[in-house]
Amino acid sequence: MSDFIIAGRQEIIQMLELATESKQTRVDQEGLEDGRQQEGRSLILRLLTRKFGQIDPQIPSQIESLSLEQLEAFRRCY
Repeated sequence: MSDFIIAGRQEIIQMLELATESKQTRVDQEGLEDGRQQEGRSLILRLLTRKFGQIDPQIPSQIESLSLEQLEAFRRCY
């Protein structure tokens, strides 16, 4: 019976470790995606400023609302 309890505890520990690793991986992935979005926004603002000079003050807030897919599509155009 004690072997069963020990095996059960080990399985629970392994499941908790997997859950923790999965959660960390998801958080890491979200952090990377956020970083990519911020870098994409910065790049677009630099490109627009280089091409047009001073840009309208509303443009940065509009760029902030773009999704990662939209940012990547815009970046491919340049």
